[in-house]
Amino acid sequence: MTTLAAAVAARLPGRLVGSAAVALYPRFEPELRRLADFCPPGGVALDIGGWYGPWSRRLAARCERVVTVEPVPHLAEHLRRTLPSNVRVVQG
Repeated sequence: MTTLAAAVAARLPGRLVGSAAVALYPRFEPELRRLADFCPPGGVALDIGGWYGPWSRRLAARCERVVTVEPVPHLAEHLRRTLPSNVRVVQG
């Protein structure tokens, strides 16, 4: 079953949806603000369920490499197009 939000997001430009998610997500995931406390710079990180990439983007800024696993095909493709080059997106 598709939610209304997912149906609307699928019809909007991926960059717009991704930017909105990245901007708003810290309000719902306060851990994003504390990333430095548990993720040393220069390491390797794994993001399971990348969604629109709020964690992957922040991890990419701190880590040498990030592997993001996203099972939803259109989200995986969006991540491949918009995430930094040190992020590898795996659809699965």
